Amino acid sequence: MRLTRRIRRDLSNKQIRKIVQEQFKESSEHSRRSQKNSFKKPIFYLLGIVVLVALAVFLYRYVDLQSIFSREKTTQIATRETPNNLRKEPTPPAKTTTKPDSSKHRSDKTEPVKQKIQIEVLNGCGVAGIAKITTDFCRKNNLDVVDMDNYVNFAVKHSQVISRNGKKEEALHIARILGINKKYVKVKPDKNKQLAASVVLGKDYKQLKSFKKK
Repeated sequence: MRLTRRIRRDLSNKQIRKIVQEQFKESSEHSRRSQKNSFKKPIFYLLGIVVLVALAVFLYRYVDLQSIFSREKTTQIATRETPNNLRKEPTPPAKTTTKPDSSKHRSDKTEPVKQKIQIEVLNGCGVAGIAKITTDFCRKNNLDVVDMDNYVNFAVKHSQVISRNGKKEEALHIARILGINKKYVKVKPDKNKQLAASVVLGKDYKQLKSFKKK
C-alpha cells in the first residue's frame, strides 16, 4: 500500500510524469524498431540470395558468350586465312608425249602381196574332161591356172610337174597339192612360158587328189 501511494505521489509530480512518459515513448519506439528490423532481416536475406543467384547466372552466361564469340572469331579468321593460305599454284599442263603411230609406219611399208602360183594344166593321156576337173581343184587350193590344153602327146604314163621358172620348191608344193610323187617333179626352165610350172596329167590320173572321192 505504501508503494502504491508512493507511486501515486511520484506520478502527481510533473517532472516525474514527463520522465516516465519519455521512457515509455522510447521503449515503445524501441519495440517498434525491433519489430521492423525483425521483418527487414529476412527480406534482406532474400534480396541477398536473389542478387547472388542473378550474379551467378550473369557470370555463367557471360562466360558462355565469350566462348561463343571467341569460337566465331576463330572460325572467321580461319575462313579468311584458309583461302589465301591454301591457294594452290596452278599445276602445269601434263606433257603429252605423242608416240609415233607404229600402225602408220606399218601401213606405209607396203608388204609385197604374195601372188598365187601360176600354172598350166595339160592332158597327157587323152581322157576327156580330166583337165577341167584338175583345174577346178587347183583353183580351190589357191593355185592360179592360167591355161588348160593338151600335151604334145597322150602317151604319158605318170602324172608330173615340170618347173618352168627354175624354182623347184614351187613345183614340189604343186605336187603335194595334187598328190603327185616328188620323183615326177622335173625342172625344165622355159622363158617363153610366163608361168611357174606345167602340170601334165598321165594315165594314173585317178590316183590324184582331184579325182579321189572324199
